[in-house]
Amino acid sequence: GTSGNHRPLDAFLESDERFPETNTGSPRTLRDFMAWAREACGNPEDFHHFLILSGHGSGTTEDFLMKDEASMDSLTIDELTEVLAALKRTRKGQTLELLGMDACYMAMGEVAYELRKQVDILVAAEGLEPAFGWPYDRILKGAKRKQKLLGRRHLRPIELAKGIVDEYVNCYADYD
Repeated sequence: GTSGNHRPLDAFLESDERFPETNTGSPRTLRDFMAWAREACGNPEDFHHFLILSGHGSGTTEDFLMKDEASMDSLTIDELTEVLAALKRTRKGQTLELLGMDACYMAMGEVAYELRKQVDILVAAEGLEPAFGWPYDRILKGAKRKQKLLGRRHLRPIELAKGIVDEYVNCYADYD
């Protein structure tokens, strides 16, 4: 954004508010979260939009963010597509620049096909992911290094997407 700070994250981390248990498998919960993040950014037109969904996935065989011992529901690919289509409408037809799916089997061709009109770039695993998921610390450090190297405050979505993949591959290269 133009201000150079990270207001959504700062607002969340500095908040004394205790958030009640939410249904992460609900399309409404995802819509509410995205609306909160856009509002926290001030002028969302000044920002690229990157959404990361993390949890259990099963590609086309079951639902995304599947039920586990703590969840109340699961999100279907159709529900995710509908939520992202609604976001696109609020953004006057502009698609989500980058969607990260930190979950197993979420880069299947069928899933990507369903999201094709709502998302420009999808970063996800075609198969199984390690239980600890993406190496977020490495991804953020790598993005900061790239910004400094390029002499820019912000990376383009494609640059960030490539960095995520590079850091993920480098982190897990020694694992079988």
